[in-house]
Amino acid sequence: MKRSNKQLLSAILAAALAAALVFSAFAAAPKRETLQTAVQSSAAWLVANVLIDLEDLEPYNNLDWAAFAVRRSGEEGYANYPKYIKKVVQQGVDGMGLNTLARIALVATEYSDFKTLDGADVFQAIAQCNLSKETMTGAVTYALLALDFAEYDAPEQKQALLDRLLDAQHADGGYNYMLKADPANSYSLDADTDSTAMALNALAPYREQPRVKQAVEDALAFIQSKQLPSGGFGDWGESPDSVAQVIIALCSLGIDPVSAPYVKQQDMISILLNYKNEDGGTKGWSGSSDAMSSYQTLCALAAYTRFLDGRPALFTGPDCTIAPPPDAEPTTTQKQTTTTQAATSTKPTATTTAATTATTAKPTKPTTVATTTAETAPAKNPDSPDTGVRTNAALYSCLLVASACAVVCLVRRNKEAGHAE
Repeated sequence: MKRSNKQLLSAILAAALAAALVFSAFAAAPKRETLQTAVQSSAAWLVANVLIDLEDLEPYNNLDWAAFAVRRSGEEGYANYPKYIKKVVQQGVDGMGLNTLARIALVATEYSDFKTLDGADVFQAIAQCNLSKETMTGAVTYALLALDFAEYDAPEQKQALLDRLLDAQHADGGYNYMLKADPANSYSLDADTDSTAMALNALAPYREQPRVKQAVEDALAFIQSKQLPSGGFGDWGESPDSVAQVIIALCSLGIDPVSAPYVKQQDMISILLNYKNEDGGTKGWSGSSDAMSSYQTLCALAAYTRFLDGRPALFTGPDCTIAPPPDAEPTTTQKQTTTTQAATSTKPTATTTAATTATTAKPTKPTTVATTTAETAPAKNPDSPDTGVRTNAALYSCLLVASACAVVCLVRRNKEAGHAE
């Protein structure tokens, strides 16, 4: 066989092998039944373990986000949440930071017409907040998302929030959990995956603006640079929280998280499901089911199933079609004892800060906001939820077959040439 033929054959075989590897990765993506089971078990764990206490009216990060995740996933639970959050707000909002205000506005709007009823003071406080004093990227991110989610009329404040977020982007395209680096805090210096993914959710609705478009492209490039060989994410080792954040951000931008170039050794959905415990919760750093990891997992699964179905993403407005279930879930005078990832690790993430301490019998409530998404995913056939995965798999399958045929033809041609000689 001539040298050129050998080189061609080697190239074809290499292409066929690459196609086979990618095909196997896509083919292994979880099916709808698996996703639905994971959604149901995650929601059930949250409802059973993160409880409403109508006597304890201090704003509670885990409860708010658990209620949001369950509701947006289409599962039942937290029927008493509107009653609870109304009582919380009636105490007054003057002492609440922007982070807390944004979280309450977002979650409560999912359950009622919060901006014109019980939460008018909350939205007014967000709209009038002095952003020059804000230090946290998450607070600015979720304040903008909350105003957009509720379609609240505050164009000047929305623009100010957007500008503040754009100004906080690092040269490498990423974001840190702090809006501005503090030389005395080494964790505030470099961009991190979680903060960058969260920021993308807020930027998504504005990405047709030239400056925002560039910021989104740079942030996506940063995200890709941080992906681990496994296909997961985590600035200090793979973390379900970071994986969940990236899934949500990609879905908010209309990008399939189980499509190239985001599939490595495994796809992100499969990686996230690997962290599920038998009790339905998601592993924290300790290995036990953790409230923060569990509600972020459920948000990611809800974002992905909405993407597959072509339904509005998590942050495009409340689901009016989901009727609240009967007031049946239990309340408790003591919230669940949980240990968040940040409490067991000295390294802060976007969902916790360096100041967050370990939870006790009455947990210290984290001050940063969790995760949601924005924008509407491209329409897909709800009867074929794995359309995107199957389409990619089919393309690579065709490539594999074509490569094999080329190899056969090349071998035959060389045999015929040998006989002719």
